[in-house]
Amino acid sequence: MGSDAAGPEYRDTVTAVLRRCAEIETVRTYRQPPVGHSDDRAIEGLLRVLDRVCAIHVFSWWPGRKRRELAYRSSFWERVVDITSVNKPGLDAFLEFVRDDDPVAFARDADSLRQFAR
Repeated sequence: MGSDAAGPEYRDTVTAVLRRCAEIETVRTYRQPPVGHSDDRAIEGLLRVLDRVCAIHVFSWWPGRKRRELAYRSSFWERVVDITSVNKPGLDAFLEFVRDDDPVAFARDADSLRQFAR
């Protein structure tokens, strides 16, 4: 039996995450798109750490910290789902930071995420 440690990398750069993972072989990380990064830059970061990712945090802030419905960034999240479904099948995705903390918005975002995964 083995054990893994998971650590969020909310403020860490991709380089710092990779360094931490290299120091401790069993460390895995959550991944969320850095706030303010373009879609391409966020995808590039995901690809660099993908082999150490144990979960994806799914939300839609754009621009900056403005909360949007997940569908607002559908092209980004469709790319993330495509990448992770091929390279990390079964990877957990945590839906968070929904618009106005509204349960109805949460349900819509969950529906959107399901659509991206088809």
